[in-house]
Amino acid sequence: MTYQRWLYSLIAGFGVILCSLQTQAQDLPTVKLKSVKSVKLDGPAYSVAAHPHQPWIAVGLDKSILLANLDGSKLHTWNWPAGQVRGLAFSPDGSTLAAGSYQSVQLLKVNAGTDGNPTLEPLKTLPGHRGYVLDLAWSPDGKRLATACDDEAARVFLVETAQRQFMLIDHGFPITSVAWSPSGEWLATSAGDESRAFKAGEVFLRDAATGEVLHKLTGFERPVLAIQFTPQSDFLICGGLDEKCFVFQTKDGQPLGFYGGHARPVRRIVTATSQSPRLPLAITGSGGRFAGKNETHIWTVDSGDQLALDESHTSQITGVALSPSANRLITVSKDQSLSVFEVQGLETQPLPASPQENDATQPAPRTWPPAPGIPRD
Repeated sequence: MTYQRWLYSLIAGFGVILCSLQTQAQDLPTVKLKSVKSVKLDGPAYSVAAHPHQPWIAVGLDKSILLANLDGSKLHTWNWPAGQVRGLAFSPDGSTLAAGSYQSVQLLKVNAGTDGNPTLEPLKTLPGHRGYVLDLAWSPDGKRLATACDDEAARVFLVETAQRQFMLIDHGFPITSVAWSPSGEWLATSAGDESRAFKAGEVFLRDAATGEVLHKLTGFERPVLAIQFTPQSDFLICGGLDEKCFVFQTKDGQPLGFYGGHARPVRRIVTATSQSPRLPLAITGSGGRFAGKNETHIWTVDSGDQLALDESHTSQITGVALSPSANRLITVSKDQSLSVFEVQGLETQPLPASPQENDATQPAPRTWPPAPGIPRD
């Protein structure tokens, strides 16, 4: 192993410590994470989504979707024989739930019953998938839905007609995740194959209107499993079997660095904004094939400082969701449990801003360790 490669490995293992030492003179937000409840599920969970306006969550199980309150109390179960429900996403207005399973994407109407409890009703099926659908993402206006499938294709559908707008087949691996920037400008896709763990993953940053690749993001050594934009669309976070979270600037696709705090593959990512000071944050869930170190981390995107950590799950974390009020965090796992956490220190809603406003309100990024394989000036 060369000295440079050894140094990168050392940084990866102690990334959080190095970042904290370099930024100890800077103000960091105070974010607290407190376990509230753990709920036993009927089987392993594969995904979770939070309703954007109501205190409801949807949990993807094997051949069913569970609707529950944010406190974990169960409200409704919708049976679906398609297999493991690996992708879930509520539309921006909350009227529709998109669910992905084996060779199937189902759009479900979210009804509020006479007792106020939600139920699900089939609306439309989005055709053409030839494998498991692993992730789903709505456009900010709710008119389009992007799907990630392990048949090595990502697709974008017009929701009103259920017609495919375009199909993206430029990755050489199963598509593991899709993400729409909150600004609506960019669409990102990630790819990788867990059965070929030492093959580098791929992330493409695209024009959301056409699917055209604007930037091919590099620096990964293993498959990429999850991607997500920050609330103001300025950064894209990518995690996977590298056991790191790489951060890229969306304006030019350039790497900012990586967060090296996880000890297992990173599988799910959501983002938020801290209250004071206002900084973009990431909430990341991880887990591998072995027991231990199935972790949920909250950390600062611009510097990689760890703010909170939970290790209560006994198997890999497969879903992470944040309530619309940003005071409840939900995680689900293959250990057949749903965990509810109280979160303090996050903004209720992201605040969109123009580039000029961003320059005026956001502090300058702090120093990161370099991303492996990518020289930094």
